[in-house]
Amino acid sequence: CLWHKGALPLEAPLSVLFGLHGKTGVTSVTCHRGYIYSTGRDGVYRQLRLQGHAALNVFITGSEDTTACILALSEHSRAVVSLARLSDHISSVRALALAGDEDFSDKGLSALLFSAGGRAQMECYRLLCAGDPDSESAVACQVVHVASHRLDEHWERKKNRHKLVKMDPETRYMSLSVVPGTSTKQLPTPWKFVAAACSDGSVRVFGLLEAARKLVLVAESFHHQRCVLKVEAFLHTQAGGERRHLLCSAATDGSLVFWDITSPIADAVSVTILTKPVFAALGTPLLTIMAHSCGVNSLHIRETPEGRYLVASGSDDGSIHACLTTFFHVPDLAELDCWEVAEADRELKYYCVLCGQGLEMLHSMAPP
Repeated sequence: CLWHKGALPLEAPLSVLFGLHGKTGVTSVTCHRGYIYSTGRDGVYRQLRLQGHAALNVFITGSEDTTACILALSEHSRAVVSLARLSDHISSVRALALAGDEDFSDKGLSALLFSAGGRAQMECYRLLCAGDPDSESAVACQVVHVASHRLDEHWERKKNRHKLVKMDPETRYMSLSVVPGTSTKQLPTPWKFVAAACSDGSVRVFGLLEAARKLVLVAESFHHQRCVLKVEAFLHTQAGGERRHLLCSAATDGSLVFWDITSPIADAVSVTILTKPVFAALGTPLLTIMAHSCGVNSLHIRETPEGRYLVASGSDDGSIHACLTTFFHVPDLAELDCWEVAEADRELKYYCVLCGQGLEMLHSMAPP
């Protein structure tokens, strides 16, 4: 029995069965293990199976055969059915990333698919998937090609390129990560941003303006100076409510490098970027962690309820590295000092003092 003071809002029913027990009425209804049992004044007992809305079991694969496949898992036949095959790449497809619309309904899925791989090529598609009970897969999928980008074509459009080191046409994109929190509510135009780990030692950020069907290079950095294997973008909200777009990149030397890419993204939103492109540097990294002795093959970041970030990585050296990081902003930071203290109960604590526009002191405890 549920008691609630005041009126409870009522929602429209998901399903209605008229005349189930004739005109005499229903006397009882109960649910048990996915079934609905009802009795009526017509003297009939009925058992109905409760079925929810069918999930869209869609997944995407990239291959050395230069194609990307959109597949669906049929819950009825337990078979995998091909919905579409994308063949715009001229080399292997090594990385995929999805950017789902924040306001899509349960009637279907609308998402942007980024695919990238060999020959420094990136493609972008709009996927529109919805339930289709008449098809073998029970899913219908429409694919619309949105934009393409090739680094060699980008190079040919550069001015004074004879003064620069020519980009490697055999550059491979090793990993992609969509930058979260860049919806139209925060930006004046509907941009989407994606970060790429590149075999030529660079970390690159691209911007997509879907309405103009343009995919442009926004910023890059060759800080790693070796093959970058993984990237992971995440959103950090500071104490005052300001949001910062952060990025972690991992390379073959086992290092994890953290970047603040907020400014390059803000610069890209200017209306001049399509006519006068901005190719900014990512700037100085926020933090570098030597997590492994060789290449990082897996990288995942999750925010904890306390506002810190759990960073987990796996490497060719056979180890898994996990650490907790905290990000904060001190205006005009001039000096920083950190130390550790062993308390009376042998608990180890870390202290950090920052001097800038004022003085800020932080402390944290070592994980058990």
